[in-house]
Formats: sequence, structure tokens, C-alpha cells
Amino acid sequence: MSVKLSCPSCNAAFVLPAVPESRRAECPRCGDPFPVRAFEEVADGALPFAESSPSEPKKRSAKWLLIGLGLLVAVGVGTFFGLRERGPEPLPEPPATARLAGIGYLPPRCNVAFGLEVAPVLAAAERANQPPRDFLQASGLPKAALDALDSAGVPVEGIDHVVGGARIGAADGDQLVFALCVVTKEPVDADEVRKKLKATPAKKAERWGVLLGGVPLVLAVPRPNVLVFAFDELGHSALILGPEGFGPGGAQFAGTETEGMRGLLNAVPDRAAVWVAADDEADWTAKPLIGVLARFPMFARAKPALANAAPFRGGLFALGAEGAVRVQVRTADAQNAARVRAYFARQLEALPEARVGGTGTTATYDAVHPVTESRELLTRFLTDLGK
Repeated sequence: MSVKLSCPSCNAAFVLPAVPESRRAECPRCGDPFPVRAFEEVADGALPFAESSPSEPKKRSAKWLLIGLGLLVAVGVGTFFGLRERGPEPLPEPPATARLAGIGYLPPRCNVAFGLEVAPVLAAAERANQPPRDFLQASGLPKAALDALDSAGVPVEGIDHVVGGARIGAADGDQLVFALCVVTKEPVDADEVRKKLKATPAKKAERWGVLLGGVPLVLAVPRPNVLVFAFDELGHSALILGPEGFGPGGAQFAGTETEGMRGLLNAVPDRAAVWVAADDEADWTAKPLIGVLARFPMFARAKPALANAAPFRGGLFALGAEGAVRVQVRTADAQNAARVRAYFARQLEALPEARVGGTGTTATYDAVHPVTESRELLTRFLTDLGK
């Protein structure tokens, strides 16, 4: 008898001759490894055998884990604080991320993701009468990241949006999966990009090894205006499906339209210029990498939340170009969610037009704040929610 397995990432069904001794299998469709917890015995020949082999998680040095996640956070979170536009206006209701094609190229089961749309940032730089590069650097975007894009012949003015995602495991042996997708306004010359990045051929065809901001990554160019950077082939799992990846909207992520990581992506307001989301069923404080990050000065503003995140399972911070803010939190139980909603309600004393919502294990805060206060707002929320 053979065994029929189902991939938890893309729901593909496939057959193996037997349950692997390691109790881990690799999906032949999306390439994602997963533990075998359930299977169905089927007659030999019921379905074609999958040409996959047991896969064990690979270890990566803590140095590159920190550098990779630091790049993700720096690009995603650092830009929160530079959108100095005027004319506050409430953000409309979701959906939001359906137009961001880059999301479709992120690997399945990411538990951290971020997005940045460049047009509102450029408009803010124009209003501030600053060159876009100077404005982004003043906002916290690392000079190395801007230099890397310039060196690749992709200046920030030519970018439509950037999205990134990571999967942070629950144990030291879990491999950190990471991908960064840059979608440009116009097609780029892939050969010229590879030449400027001094790319070298990787093990898999149509992949190239590059250094981006000093971080060794693997580059793929599935479409003329899409550049996907990842640690390795796990980060490129979406490309197995073809040049369109999984498609916009984040359907490959865990959860439903209203819950989990996919639910958070659906909760990003349509006019949000920058957003960061994280969601996982496991205790974040039990993840080794989170404990390490909490000790580093570069994550000083997030330390209270990183060190005291046990009651929390998910969260979203989205900022609109006109100052509209959405914060959504998912807690481990209804009691903690009620405490967060009470905390959000106390903010209404200073901002009566803000809205607080959520039921069960969720709490949501929607308001319009002067964008120049966004740094203070996020720092205060992280500090207070971490207590």
C-alpha cells in the first residue's frame, strides 16, 4: 500500500511509496517541506508517485538570520515615519493588498510580512521639498538598501511597490525563510541588473547569487518588472507555479479571509502606504530568534513588545499617506483582547473621532493622527502593549 499526503501550504495531494522515516515530506507542487501528521493509505498506482524526497530543515547561522530579518524590518518598518503629508482623511474599509502583485511571489506560510507603495512616499517627499532619496534616508530607510537598488539600476523613483515576507520558526533548527519582491513601474533589463549586481549563476536554472545591501541572496526575475530576492529556493517556492506566482491577495498564506495571516492582509486599508503584519499560532516569545532580537539595540523601540509578546498571536500596523492609522491585534484569549480594546478605548479621550472594534480575541483601532506623530504613536503602543 502507498500513502496519500496533502500539503498544508497549497493543499496539493500526492502519493509516496511509504511514510518517510524522518516523518517529513516535500510538496512536489510548491516545494514546501512539512511534517507528516496525517496520511491515507491508498492502493499502489492510485495516483502517480510524487518525485519528492524527505526533507530535513537546514540550519542557518544566527548572523545571517539577524541580518536578513534586520533588512526586512528596516525596509518595512523604518519607512513608517517619513510620510509627512497633510490633509487627514479616514482610510476606507478593506480590501487593500489585492492590487499588490508582489504578494503573490512570497512563499507560503510566512508569519511576518510588510508592504510599501512608493507613489505616496514620492508625493510626501515633493511636499517636503526634499529629493526622494534624502527623504527616505531621513525616514529611516537604510542607505545600504538604497545604494543596492541604485547599483542594480533600479532607483526608487522607478519602483511601484516592495513587499517582503519571512517565516520565523519555533526552534533553533527551523530554517528562516525570507523573500523580498521589488515590482517596478516599467520592465527592467534583467541582463543589465544581473551585470550591475555582479550576479553569479546559482544551482537552479534562472537563479543568480547576488549581494543586496551586503546580504547574500538568490535573485529570480520571473517577469520583466518583477525582481524576487530570497535566501534560497524555499523563498522562491511561489515561482514553481510559473511567472505569476500565487497571484496577488496572499491566498497562499495561512488563515481565511477574516482570520490568521491572510485575514490580516485583507485588513490592510486600501490607501495604506506602509504596513507590517505578523501572525502565528505559536507563542512568539518561545521562538529563539525573537529572544535574540530583543537583546539588540536596533530593535530598541520594539523591545517591550518582543520581550512580552506571550499574550499576542497576531498584529497589523498600517499607515496612510494622510495620517490614517489602523492597528489590529489578535491575542491568545478573549480576556487579553478585552484588555487591549479597553486600552484602545482610553485613547478616545484625546481623539474622540477614533474607532475601536473587535470581538473575541481581536481588537482594532482606527484613527487619523498627524503623520509627524507616527513614530511616537507606534513607540507608545509597543511599550504599552508590551506591559
